Amino acid sequence: ELAQIGVAERVFVIPNGVHVAPFNDGAERIHSGRVRRLAFMGRLVRAKGLFEAMEAARALRAEGGFRDLELRIAGSGPDRGEIEDWIRRNEMESAVKLVGPVHDRDKIEFLREADLFVLPSDREGLPYAVLESLPAGTPVIATRVGGIPDVVVERVHGVLIDGRSAPQIVAAVHDLARSEEGLRAMSRECRVRAARGFSLGRAGWRLRGRRGWALAQAAGSWRSPRA
Repeated sequence: ELAQIGVAERVFVIPNGVHVAPFNDGAERIHSGRVRRLAFMGRLVRAKGLFEAMEAARALRAEGGFRDLELRIAGSGPDRGEIEDWIRRNEMESAVKLVGPVHDRDKIEFLREADLFVLPSDREGLPYAVLESLPAGTPVIATRVGGIPDVVVERVHGVLIDGRSAPQIVAAVHDLARSEEGLRAMSRECRVRAARGFSLGRAGWRLRGRRGWALAQAAGSWRSPRA
């Protein structure tokens, strides 16, 4: 499509980068291998799939194996009142916690303390919350929209679902909770993915390389950088 509208022959995609170093400050995270805490971080609007995430938490808690499951929601937005009403109406005060916006070290700890990160949005670009879940070692359940499939490799860094669906979230949690060692391995792969694919250092290196290509193209002398 870009070629059809006359864009230059070579197009480079440089994804968002995440500051990985603060997530590595201190002891390396070792995932418990269990699923007891789900986390959401973002704008509190219905399109993010928050109500489906809460419905999934309610369904899971009704089962024998997830009676102590907790969904922690970080962020602010216009639908907070509706979320609070849902929590009261369904008597889920002990299961769904609204913690407000989180920043800096609090955000890192919020993500590291979660067993799974959930983002069942209608639409996304390349959500920074997903990128930040990776260095925290927190596997992801997210919808297959926008740039998310470019970040989360199915069955390696989490599970992708097809839409805002509480039953699909429930199925994904069951799938990921099936093997403690498998979940620990997935947590390790998340950290590797962040460091090798989406760190700020890597993004900066790519940007410098592509800028050099553009300048050299203009000068007529370019050698392709290593990927």
